[in-house]
Amino acid sequence: MLFLLDLLPLAAARRRPRPVPAEPDPASAALLGEELPRVARALGLPPPPVVFLEGDQPVLFCTGARRHAVVVSRGALRLLD
Repeated sequence: MLFLLDLLPLAAARRRPRPVPAEPDPASAALLGEELPRVARALGLPPPPVVFLEGDQPVLFCTGARRHAVVVSRGALRLLD
């Protein structure tokens, strides 16, 4: 029974629509195109792919172990300096 209770939130999450990636505006793409490789090089890692989300809410996170990516929304880009 406890195992099934753990599966209910996972099943509900699969029904939610996934965010649709958006095209970045040129200024944001240029800024991330310069800074992200520099930070990745300092950490000794390859630069991850960036997924832009449409929306005014600030969303910024890293995801994945095998297929890594940085997810950032337009609202988060406005807050970054």
